[in-house]
Amino acid sequence: MLAGKFGYFRQSFTPRSLANLALWYDGADTSTFTLNGSNVSQWADKSGNNRHGVQATAANQPAYGTWSGSLRALDNTDFRAGFLSVSSGLGVTRNIGAFCVSVAIKNFFDTPGQVYIQSNTSVGNTRFRMAVNETAGAAGALAVIGRRLDANGIAGVASLTSPLAAGSYIVTAVLDYATATALLYRNGTLLATNASFQTAGNTSDTDSTGFQVMGLGAYFYGQMGEIAAYTRRPSDAERLRLERYLGARWGVTVA
Repeated sequence: MLAGKFGYFRQSFTPRSLANLALWYDGADTSTFTLNGSNVSQWADKSGNNRHGVQATAANQPAYGTWSGSLRALDNTDFRAGFLSVSSGLGVTRNIGAFCVSVAIKNFFDTPGQVYIQSNTSVGNTRFRMAVNETAGAAGALAVIGRRLDANGIAGVASLTSPLAAGSYIVTAVLDYATATALLYRNGTLLATNASFQTAGNTSDTDSTGFQVMGLGAYFYGQMGEIAAYTRRPSDAERLRLERYLGARWGVTVA
């Protein structure tokens, strides 16, 4: 609460309130969507970095879905191969100490290898991937995987004992390259962590050749309402503030 001339008022929080915001897609702001009929051809980035999610190919455009009321979302619930590419965000995961993504999702279908967010390197390796059912034989297991250097093997962490059922969630994934730590949170609660997923450091040896929302080759068959990504690891207090903001907007109870 802040004091003002006429008493106290509540400070307005948005993802921009936290430092190092890399991109922000906001389905509650319908003006950020560019439509091709009933499909989404662009989702504008509100971070100020102009990392807009774009899809020019009609067959690969996600649907313009309704989450509830006036809230809109990217929608692949008809099992379409819909995704957006962020061409101006190619270097967003290079030479950083950490990458953190929080997303409001509706998880409808339990099919293998559904990718929420991914960034690939110029030699075809995955730098960052946030997905469900990434781990073979672990239905509904949320995962975050990636690598810092091209020579590193792919590694990360998965919530093997706490799978996602159909429903609405606020999910946060962190790859802290500087400390070699991978973390997964659901609705504000830590699901899993790996304190040595990679060699520690804050440099990468190749740039990224792609950054996609809702996957590429493996697609997320649900809805995505809001996404906020940062090129650092927020403090626990900052992360919870972001997750509670998202939960309040998208009707999800956060711890």
